[in-house]
Amino acid sequence: TDEGSISVDLISQKKSIVVLVKDTGIGINEAHVATIFEPFKQLEHKNKTREGAGLGLSICKQLIELHQGRLWIDSKLGKGSVFSFELPKS
Repeated sequence: TDEGSISVDLISQKKSIVVLVKDTGIGINEAHVATIFEPFKQLEHKNKTREGAGLGLSICKQLIELHQGRLWIDSKLGKGSVFSFELPKS
């Protein structure tokens, strides 16, 4: 996020660990949430895209799923986002 804050929380559950990465950024429009984990996908904000190739979230999702985990997002436009992932304990 250009302004605001980012926080990371860890929740230890009986059979898994959940990590939440929260930001107070611009948020993501609900219509775009389903596509942000696609390779090379970048969203525009104020007619500009962020630097990068658009692979970060796609790679994260693949790595988490390789470890039998899952990745999801909760976001509200103008309010920020929470990216969460869950990994099973060994």
